[in-house]
Amino acid sequence: MSHREIKITKKEIAFIQIKAAAEHYSKHEYISCITLAGAAEEILGEIAKKVNGFNQLENDIKFTQSIFQYYSKDFPKTNAIVMNRNKIRNELKHNDEGENLFIEADFESEAATFFVAAVKNYFDAFGELPENKIIIDLFDFLTL
Repeated sequence: MSHREIKITKKEIAFIQIKAAAEHYSKHEYISCITLAGAAEEILGEIAKKVNGFNQLENDIKFTQSIFQYYSKDFPKTNAIVMNRNKIRNELKHNDEGENLFIEADFESEAATFFVAAVKNYFDAFGELPENKIIIDLFDFLTL
């Protein structure tokens, strides 16, 4: 069996991840959705930031800060907001020296959050939504 290298764009990689995330979400396989959508969101976030100067993570930070401002509370540090937002995704990807044996979370909500952020970053990066019915149907369901 011969192996050959395949050249693929980050856009194509993210599309594959988002599509698989949507398929997992529709089967209630939220952990797989979180890890795939989270990976796509991160890839696309860097592209969106380069293209537009912002990404969905930065939008989430600004939104969180606006909530604190509305209630006249001191802003949490930006890295604390980021760590809180990505906590479950990171818990699913990493292990802290074998100490953390259980994760408790609302996995469906986390999956929805990362899926929507990934699709929004896709739009922000490329000026279009991914051309796929399952992606668009799930995005519409979660956002409308």
